[in-house]
Amino acid sequence: MAKFDAMNKSILLTLLIASSFAGKGQFKLSAEIRPRTEYRHGFQALVEQDQDPAFFIEQRTRLNAEYWKDQYAIKIVLQDVRTWGSQSQLVNNGGNLTAIHEAWGKLKLSENSSLKVGRQEIILDDSRIFGNVAWAQQARSHDALLFETGKDNFTLQLAAAYNQDGVQSTTNFYSVPKSYKTLQFLWMKKKWTSITASMLILNNGLQSGTPTAGETYFSQTLGGNIDYIKGKLQPAATFYFQTGKDGVGNDLSTYQFQVDLTYKTGKSSLMIGYEVLSGNDELSSTTENNSFNPFYGTNHKFNGLMDYFYVGNHNGSVGLRDLFVEWKTPIAKWQSTIAMHYFNSHADQLDPDSGGAADKYLGSEIDLVVSRKLYDDVLIHWGYSQMFGSSSMEILKGGDAGANNNWAWVMLTIKPTFFEIDRSE
Repeated sequence: MAKFDAMNKSILLTLLIASSFAGKGQFKLSAEIRPRTEYRHGFQALVEQDQDPAFFIEQRTRLNAEYWKDQYAIKIVLQDVRTWGSQSQLVNNGGNLTAIHEAWGKLKLSENSSLKVGRQEIILDDSRIFGNVAWAQQARSHDALLFETGKDNFTLQLAAAYNQDGVQSTTNFYSVPKSYKTLQFLWMKKKWTSITASMLILNNGLQSGTPTAGETYFSQTLGGNIDYIKGKLQPAATFYFQTGKDGVGNDLSTYQFQVDLTYKTGKSSLMIGYEVLSGNDELSSTTENNSFNPFYGTNHKFNGLMDYFYVGNHNGSVGLRDLFVEWKTPIAKWQSTIAMHYFNSHADQLDPDSGGAADKYLGSEIDLVVSRKLYDDVLIHWGYSQMFGSSSMEILKGGDAGANNNWAWVMLTIKPTFFEIDRSE
Protein backbone atom coordinates (compact mmCIF):
# COMPACT_ATOMS: atom_id res chain seq x y z
CA MET A 1 0.00 0.00 0.00
CA ALA A 2 1.21 3.49 -0.77
CA LYS A 3 2.51 5.58 2.11
CA PHE A 4 0.53 8.45 3.59
CA ASP A 5 1.61 11.77 2.15
CA ALA A 6 3.42 14.40 4.23
CA MET A 7 0.22 16.11 5.35
CA ASN A 8 -1.29 12.89 6.68
CA LYS A 9 1.97 12.01 8.46
CA SER A 10 1.95 15.40 10.15
CA ILE A 11 -1.65 15.00 11.28
CA LEU A 12 -0.98 11.55 12.71
CA LEU A 13 2.17 12.72 14.52
CA THR A 14 0.29 15.69 15.98
CA LEU A 15 -2.49 13.45 17.25
CA LEU A 16 -0.06 11.05 18.90
CA ILE A 17 1.81 13.87 20.63
CA ALA A 18 -1.47 15.47 21.75
CA SER A 19 -2.63 12.17 23.23
CA SER A 20 0.54 11.99 25.35
CA PHE A 21 0.41 15.51 26.77
CA ALA A 22 -3.29 16.37 26.77
CA GLY A 23 -4.87 17.51 30.00
CA LYS A 24 -8.24 16.35 31.18
CA GLY A 25 -10.08 14.58 28.40
CA GLN A 26 -10.42 11.33 26.54
CA PHE A 27 -8.54 10.16 23.44
CA LYS A 28 -9.23 7.14 21.24
CA LEU A 29 -7.26 5.86 18.27
CA SER A 30 -8.83 3.14 16.11
CA ALA A 31 -8.61 1.81 12.58
CA GLU A 32 -10.44 -0.14 9.90
CA ILE A 33 -9.19 -2.47 7.19
CA ARG A 34 -12.00 -3.52 4.81
CA PRO A 35 -11.13 -5.39 1.60
CA ARG A 36 -14.07 -6.49 -0.58
CA THR A 37 -13.86 -8.92 -3.46
CA GLU A 38 -16.56 -8.59 -6.13
CA TYR A 39 -17.69 -10.61 -9.13
CA ARG A 40 -19.91 -8.48 -11.39
CA HIS A 41 -21.95 -9.71 -14.32
CA GLY A 42 -25.00 -7.52 -14.52
CA PHE A 43 -24.42 -5.19 -11.56
CA GLN A 44 -26.27 -1.84 -12.00
CA ALA A 45 -27.20 -2.71 -15.61
CA LEU A 46 -27.99 -5.76 -17.70
CA VAL A 47 -25.08 -7.34 -19.57
CA GLU A 48 -25.00 -8.47 -23.16
CA GLN A 49 -24.85 -12.15 -24.05
CA ASP A 50 -21.26 -13.44 -23.95
CA GLN A 51 -20.05 -10.30 -22.14
CA ASP A 52 -17.13 -11.05 -19.84
CA PRO A 53 -17.65 -10.57 -16.08
CA ALA A 54 -15.62 -8.18 -13.92
CA PHE A 55 -13.60 -9.35 -10.91
CA PHE A 56 -11.63 -7.09 -8.55
CA ILE A 57 -10.68 -6.41 -4.94
CA GLU A 58 -11.28 -2.95 -3.50
CA GLN A 59 -10.04 -1.95 -0.05
CA ARG A 60 -10.88 0.78 2.41
CA THR A 61 -8.34 1.70 5.07
CA ARG A 62 -9.18 4.15 7.84
CA LEU A 63 -7.40 5.68 10.80
CA ASN A 64 -9.78 7.29 13.31
CA ALA A 65 -8.71 9.72 16.03
CA GLU A 66 -11.20 11.13 18.56
CA TYR A 67 -10.66 13.50 21.45
CA TRP A 68 -13.34 14.85 23.73
CA LYS A 69 -13.76 16.67 27.03
CA ASP A 70 -16.52 18.61 28.75
CA GLN A 71 -16.47 21.68 26.50
CA TYR A 72 -15.64 20.27 23.06
CA ALA A 73 -14.77 17.24 20.92
CA ILE A 74 -12.91 16.63 17.67
CA LYS A 75 -12.72 13.72 15.26
CA ILE A 76 -10.40 13.10 12.31
CA VAL A 77 -10.78 10.15 9.95
CA LEU A 78 -8.04 9.51 7.38
CA GLN A 79 -9.22 7.27 4.56
CA ASP A 80 -7.52 5.46 1.70
CA VAL A 81 -9.61 3.69 -0.96
CA ARG A 82 -7.92 1.71 -3.72
CA THR A 83 -8.35 -1.26 -6.01
CA TRP A 84 -5.68 -3.88 -5.55
CA GLY A 85 -3.10 -3.43 -8.30
CA SER A 86 -4.26 0.02 -9.40
CA GLN A 87 -0.82 1.41 -8.61
CA SER A 88 2.66 0.18 -9.38
CA GLN A 89 4.52 -1.62 -6.59
CA LEU A 90 7.15 1.13 -6.76
CA VAL A 91 4.73 4.07 -6.63
CA ASN A 92 6.20 7.04 -4.76
CA ASN A 93 3.03 8.82 -3.67
CA GLY A 94 -0.63 8.09 -2.98
CA GLY A 95 -2.13 10.56 -5.43
CA ASN A 96 -5.75 11.29 -4.60
CA LEU A 97 -6.45 7.90 -3.06
CA THR A 98 -5.80 9.07 0.49
CA ALA A 99 -8.18 11.71 1.79
CA ILE A 100 -9.82 13.12 4.91
CA HIS A 101 -13.25 11.56 5.31
CA GLU A 102 -14.12 13.37 8.53
CA ALA A 103 -12.55 16.35 10.28
CA TRP A 104 -14.89 18.15 12.63
CA GLY A 105 -15.00 19.96 15.93
CA LYS A 106 -18.02 19.98 18.24
CA LEU A 107 -18.59 22.75 20.79
CA LYS A 108 -20.86 22.26 23.76
CA LEU A 109 -23.18 25.27 23.94
CA SER A 110 -25.31 24.17 26.88
CA GLU A 111 -26.27 21.03 28.75
CA ASN A 112 -28.43 19.87 25.84
CA SER A 113 -27.05 21.74 22.80
CA SER A 114 -23.97 21.51 20.61
CA LEU A 115 -22.51 22.91 17.39
CA LYS A 116 -20.53 20.66 15.03
CA VAL A 117 -18.40 22.33 12.35
CA GLY A 118 -16.36 20.70 9.58
CA ARG A 119 -16.33 17.61 7.40
CA GLN A 120 -18.84 15.16 8.84
CA GLU A 121 -21.25 12.34 8.10
CA ILE A 122 -24.94 13.23 8.25
CA ILE A 123 -27.36 10.37 8.94
CA LEU A 124 -31.09 10.99 9.40
CA ASP A 125 -33.81 8.42 10.10
CA ASP A 126 -33.56 5.40 7.78
CA SER A 127 -30.96 7.19 5.57
CA ARG A 128 -33.42 7.71 2.70
CA ILE A 129 -32.51 11.39 2.21
CA PHE A 130 -29.31 11.70 4.28
CA GLY A 131 -26.97 8.76 4.91
CA ASN A 132 -23.27 8.01 5.12
CA VAL A 133 -23.40 5.39 2.31
CA ALA A 134 -21.25 3.07 4.42
CA TRP A 135 -21.44 0.29 1.81
CA ALA A 136 -19.45 2.38 -0.67
CA GLN A 137 -15.80 2.18 0.24
CA GLN A 138 -15.39 5.96 -0.05
CA ALA A 139 -18.64 6.66 1.86
CA ARG A 140 -20.22 10.14 2.02
CA SER A 141 -19.46 13.18 4.14
CA HIS A 142 -20.41 16.86 4.05
CA ASP A 143 -18.57 20.11 4.78
CA ALA A 144 -21.22 21.61 6.99
CA LEU A 145 -22.29 23.32 10.18
CA LEU A 146 -24.77 21.37 12.33
CA PHE A 147 -26.56 22.60 15.44
CA GLU A 148 -28.22 19.98 17.62
CA THR A 149 -30.38 20.24 20.71
CA GLY A 150 -32.66 17.85 22.50
CA LYS A 151 -34.31 16.81 25.72
CA ASP A 152 -36.84 14.23 26.91
CA ASN A 153 -36.65 12.04 23.78
CA PHE A 154 -36.88 15.05 21.46
CA THR A 155 -34.07 15.95 19.04
CA LEU A 156 -33.74 18.94 16.73
CA GLN A 157 -31.01 19.55 14.16
CA LEU A 158 -30.33 22.63 12.05
CA ALA A 159 -27.67 22.35 9.35
CA ALA A 160 -26.18 24.58 6.67
CA ALA A 161 -23.51 24.16 4.00
CA TYR A 162 -21.99 26.39 1.31
CA ASN A 163 -19.60 24.84 -1.20
CA GLN A 164 -16.95 26.39 -3.42
CA ASP A 165 -14.29 25.01 -5.82
CA GLY A 166 -11.55 26.69 -3.79
CA VAL A 167 -10.32 30.07 -2.67
CA GLN A 168 -11.56 32.57 -5.28
CA SER A 169 -11.38 36.31 -5.86
CA THR A 170 -13.83 37.09 -8.65
CA THR A 171 -16.59 34.49 -8.77
CA ASN A 172 -18.83 32.25 -6.67
CA PHE A 173 -19.46 29.75 -9.44
CA TYR A 174 -19.30 26.13 -8.24
CA SER A 175 -18.28 23.45 -10.74
CA VAL A 176 -17.61 20.32 -8.67
CA PRO A 177 -19.74 17.52 -10.20
CA LYS A 178 -22.30 15.48 -8.24
CA SER A 179 -22.43 17.99 -5.41
CA TYR A 180 -24.58 20.88 -4.25
CA LYS A 181 -23.83 24.56 -4.04
CA THR A 182 -25.65 25.11 -0.76
CA LEU A 183 -28.19 23.46 1.50
CA GLN A 184 -30.04 24.03 4.75
CA PHE A 185 -32.25 21.64 6.67
CA LEU A 186 -34.35 21.39 9.80
CA TRP A 187 -34.89 17.91 11.22
CA MET A 188 -36.94 16.99 14.28
CA LYS A 189 -37.50 13.63 15.92
CA LYS A 190 -39.66 12.63 18.86
CA LYS A 191 -39.86 9.30 20.67
CA TRP A 192 -42.87 8.25 22.69
CA THR A 193 -43.38 4.93 24.46
CA SER A 194 -44.07 2.94 21.31
CA ILE A 195 -44.02 5.50 18.47
CA THR A 196 -41.18 7.42 16.86
CA ALA A 197 -41.93 10.25 14.43
CA SER A 198 -39.67 12.63 12.53
CA MET A 199 -39.93 15.53 10.10
CA LEU A 200 -37.39 16.93 7.61
CA ILE A 201 -37.45 20.26 5.77
CA LEU A 202 -34.61 20.51 3.24
CA ASN A 203 -33.73 23.47 1.04
CA ASN A 204 -31.26 22.25 -1.60
CA GLY A 205 -29.39 24.50 -4.03
CA LEU A 206 -27.87 23.14 -7.25
CA GLN A 207 -25.85 25.36 -9.56
CA SER A 208 -25.64 25.22 -13.34
CA GLY A 209 -24.43 27.43 -16.16
CA THR A 210 -20.99 29.01 -16.54
CA PRO A 211 -18.78 31.18 -14.31
CA THR A 212 -20.13 34.28 -16.05
CA ALA A 213 -23.74 33.10 -16.32
CA GLY A 214 -24.29 30.68 -13.46
CA GLU A 215 -27.48 30.34 -11.46
CA THR A 216 -28.44 28.42 -8.33
CA TYR A 217 -31.80 26.62 -8.44
CA PHE A 218 -33.48 25.67 -5.17
CA SER A 219 -35.76 22.76 -4.38
CA GLN A 220 -37.60 22.03 -1.16
CA THR A 221 -38.12 18.54 0.28
CA LEU A 222 -40.63 18.02 3.09
CA GLY A 223 -41.58 14.79 4.80
CA GLY A 224 -40.70 12.33 7.49
CA ASN A 225 -40.98 8.91 9.07
CA ILE A 226 -43.27 7.28 11.61
CA ASP A 227 -42.57 3.93 13.25
CA TYR A 228 -44.43 1.77 15.76
CA ILE A 229 -41.78 -0.09 17.76
CA LYS A 230 -43.63 -2.24 20.26
CA GLY A 231 -44.71 -5.87 20.10
CA LYS A 232 -44.20 -8.43 17.35
CA LEU A 233 -45.99 -6.48 14.61
CA GLN A 234 -44.21 -3.20 13.83
CA PRO A 235 -45.62 -0.99 11.03
CA ALA A 236 -43.69 1.94 9.57
CA ALA A 237 -44.28 4.60 6.95
CA THR A 238 -42.25 7.25 5.11
CA PHE A 239 -43.48 10.11 2.92
CA TYR A 240 -41.70 12.99 1.15
CA PHE A 241 -42.66 15.46 -1.53
CA GLN A 242 -40.47 17.90 -3.46
CA THR A 243 -41.18 21.25 -5.05
CA GLY A 244 -39.26 24.24 -6.39
CA LYS A 245 -36.73 23.89 -9.26
CA ASP A 246 -34.47 21.07 -10.35
CA GLY A 247 -30.78 21.53 -11.16
CA VAL A 248 -31.43 23.04 -14.60
CA GLY A 249 -34.36 25.26 -13.68
CA ASN A 250 -37.37 23.08 -14.53
CA ASP A 251 -40.37 23.11 -12.19
CA LEU A 252 -40.22 20.24 -9.73
CA SER A 253 -43.19 18.26 -8.39
CA THR A 254 -42.36 14.81 -7.01
CA TYR A 255 -43.15 12.45 -4.17
CA GLN A 256 -42.03 9.27 -2.45
CA PHE A 257 -43.73 7.02 0.05
CA GLN A 258 -43.05 3.66 1.63
CA VAL A 259 -45.15 1.50 3.93
CA ASP A 260 -43.91 -1.69 5.51
CA LEU A 261 -44.85 -4.17 8.22
CA THR A 262 -42.32 -6.19 10.20
CA TYR A 263 -43.14 -9.31 12.20
CA LYS A 264 -40.51 -10.12 14.83
CA THR A 265 -40.22 -13.40 16.68
CA GLY A 266 -37.15 -14.34 18.66
CA LYS A 267 -34.06 -13.45 16.66
CA SER A 268 -35.89 -13.59 13.33
CA SER A 269 -37.97 -11.03 11.47
CA LEU A 270 -40.10 -10.92 8.33
CA MET A 271 -40.84 -7.61 6.59
CA ILE A 272 -43.11 -6.90 3.65
CA GLY A 273 -43.23 -3.43 2.12
CA TYR A 274 -44.08 -1.27 -0.85
CA GLU A 275 -42.26 1.86 -2.02
CA VAL A 276 -43.19 4.35 -4.75
CA LEU A 277 -40.86 7.00 -6.15
CA SER A 278 -42.54 9.23 -8.72
CA GLY A 279 -41.06 9.52 -12.21
CA ASN A 280 -41.30 11.33 -15.54
CA ASP A 281 -43.78 10.18 -18.18
CA GLU A 282 -41.76 9.66 -21.36
CA LEU A 283 -44.92 9.95 -23.48
CA SER A 284 -45.66 13.41 -22.11
CA SER A 285 -44.31 16.69 -23.51
CA THR A 286 -44.34 18.56 -20.19
CA THR A 287 -41.11 20.13 -18.97
CA GLU A 288 -42.10 19.72 -15.32
CA ASN A 289 -39.80 17.30 -13.53
CA ASN A 290 -41.81 14.63 -11.70
CA SER A 291 -38.86 12.36 -10.88
CA PHE A 292 -38.18 12.07 -7.14
CA ASN A 293 -34.56 12.56 -6.07
CA PRO A 294 -33.41 10.90 -2.80
CA PHE A 295 -30.41 13.27 -2.86
CA TYR A 296 -27.83 12.24 -0.26
CA GLY A 297 -29.30 9.00 1.03
CA THR A 298 -27.79 5.55 1.37
CA ASN A 299 -29.51 4.31 -1.76
CA HIS A 300 -27.74 0.94 -1.76
CA LYS A 301 -29.93 0.12 1.25
CA PHE A 302 -33.11 0.40 -0.85
CA ASN A 303 -34.56 -1.12 -4.05
CA GLY A 304 -32.27 -4.13 -4.30
CA LEU A 305 -28.58 -4.57 -3.60
CA MET A 306 -27.60 -4.71 -7.29
CA ASP A 307 -28.00 -0.90 -7.43
CA TYR A 308 -30.10 -0.61 -10.57
CA PHE A 309 -31.94 2.39 -9.12
CA TYR A 310 -30.79 5.70 -7.57
CA VAL A 311 -27.18 4.70 -6.84
CA GLY A 312 -25.60 7.25 -9.15
CA ASN A 313 -28.30 6.48 -11.72
CA HIS A 314 -32.04 6.58 -12.52
CA ASN A 315 -32.54 10.17 -11.30
CA GLY A 316 -34.72 12.06 -13.78
CA SER A 317 -36.11 8.78 -15.10
CA VAL A 318 -39.50 7.02 -14.98
CA GLY A 319 -39.48 6.43 -11.23
CA LEU A 320 -40.07 3.14 -9.48
CA ARG A 321 -42.59 0.92 -7.71
CA ASP A 322 -40.91 -1.67 -5.50
CA LEU A 323 -42.82 -4.48 -3.77
CA PHE A 324 -40.43 -6.33 -1.47
CA VAL A 325 -40.15 -9.04 1.15
CA GLU A 326 -37.19 -9.42 3.52
CA TRP A 327 -36.50 -12.27 5.94
CA LYS A 328 -33.73 -12.16 8.55
CA THR A 329 -32.81 -15.16 10.67
CA PRO A 330 -29.75 -16.74 12.31
CA ILE A 331 -28.49 -19.98 10.79
CA ALA A 332 -25.92 -21.75 12.96
CA LYS A 333 -23.40 -19.00 13.74
CA TRP A 334 -24.33 -16.89 10.71
CA GLN A 335 -26.85 -14.07 10.47
CA SER A 336 -28.65 -14.38 7.14
CA THR A 337 -30.89 -12.05 5.15
CA ILE A 338 -32.83 -12.93 2.02
CA ALA A 339 -34.83 -10.30 0.14
CA MET A 340 -37.00 -10.37 -2.97
CA HIS A 341 -38.02 -7.32 -5.04
CA TYR A 342 -40.66 -6.93 -7.74
CA PHE A 343 -39.95 -3.79 -9.79
CA ASN A 344 -42.27 -1.69 -11.95
CA SER A 345 -41.79 1.77 -13.42
CA HIS A 346 -43.96 4.44 -11.87
CA ALA A 347 -44.54 6.49 -15.03
CA ASP A 348 -44.88 5.36 -18.65
CA GLN A 349 -41.70 4.44 -20.49
CA LEU A 350 -41.49 4.85 -24.26
CA ASP A 351 -41.22 1.63 -26.25
CA PRO A 352 -39.05 2.61 -29.24
CA ASP A 353 -40.43 -0.26 -31.35
CA SER A 354 -44.15 0.45 -30.94
CA GLY A 355 -43.94 4.17 -30.18
CA GLY A 356 -46.34 3.58 -27.27
CA ALA A 357 -45.90 2.77 -23.61
CA ALA A 358 -43.72 -0.18 -22.63
CA ASP A 359 -44.84 -2.75 -20.08
CA LYS A 360 -44.26 -1.27 -16.64
CA TYR A 361 -42.80 -4.51 -15.24
CA LEU A 362 -39.02 -4.06 -15.09
CA GLY A 363 -37.87 -7.23 -13.38
CA SER A 364 -37.34 -9.07 -10.12
CA GLU A 365 -34.30 -9.41 -7.90
CA ILE A 366 -33.21 -11.87 -5.19
CA ASP A 367 -30.55 -10.85 -2.66
CA LEU A 368 -28.84 -13.13 -0.13
CA VAL A 369 -26.43 -11.82 2.52
CA VAL A 370 -24.83 -13.76 5.38
CA SER A 371 -22.48 -12.43 8.04
CA ARG A 372 -20.58 -13.72 11.02
CA LYS A 373 -18.37 -12.39 13.78
CA LEU A 374 -15.11 -14.32 13.53
CA TYR A 375 -13.28 -12.72 16.49
CA ASP A 376 -13.50 -9.52 18.47
CA ASP A 377 -13.32 -6.63 15.99
CA VAL A 378 -13.43 -9.01 12.98
CA LEU A 379 -16.50 -9.59 10.77
CA ILE A 380 -17.01 -11.40 7.50
CA HIS A 381 -19.91 -10.86 5.07
CA TRP A 382 -20.72 -12.46 1.77
CA GLY A 383 -23.58 -12.03 -0.62
CA TYR A 384 -25.13 -13.17 -3.88
CA SER A 385 -27.75 -11.39 -6.00
CA GLN A 386 -29.62 -12.36 -9.16
CA MET A 387 -31.57 -10.03 -11.46
CA PHE A 388 -34.38 -11.36 -13.64
CA GLY A 389 -34.89 -8.46 -16.02
CA SER A 390 -37.64 -7.86 -18.54
CA SER A 391 -37.78 -6.33 -22.01
CA SER A 392 -38.70 -3.04 -20.33
CA MET A 393 -35.53 -3.24 -18.26
CA GLU A 394 -33.61 -3.65 -21.53
CA ILE A 395 -35.15 -0.40 -22.77
CA LEU A 396 -34.30 1.34 -19.51
CA LYS A 397 -30.81 -0.04 -18.92
CA GLY A 398 -29.68 -1.67 -22.15
CA GLY A 399 -28.18 -5.15 -22.19
CA ASP A 400 -29.91 -8.51 -22.49
CA ALA A 401 -32.48 -9.70 -19.97
CA GLY A 402 -31.85 -13.27 -21.15
CA ALA A 403 -28.22 -13.18 -19.99
CA ASN A 404 -27.23 -14.44 -16.57
CA ASN A 405 -27.26 -11.15 -14.64
CA ASN A 406 -25.76 -11.76 -11.23
CA TRP A 407 -23.35 -10.40 -8.63
CA ALA A 408 -21.35 -11.99 -5.79
CA TRP A 409 -19.07 -10.54 -3.16
CA VAL A 410 -17.21 -11.29 0.07
CA MET A 411 -16.00 -8.63 2.53
CA LEU A 412 -13.72 -8.83 5.55
CA THR A 413 -13.85 -6.03 8.14
CA ILE A 414 -11.21 -5.59 10.83
CA LYS A 415 -11.85 -2.67 13.22
CA PRO A 416 -9.39 -2.60 16.12
CA THR A 417 -9.10 0.02 18.83
CA PHE A 418 -5.39 0.64 19.38
CA PHE A 419 -5.76 2.48 22.65
CA GLU A 420 -7.98 4.74 24.72
CA ILE A 421 -6.81 7.32 27.22
CA ASP A 422 -9.24 8.63 29.82
CA ARG A 423 -8.03 11.62 31.82
CA SER A 424 -11.46 13.02 32.54
CA GLU A 425 -11.22 12.37 36.27
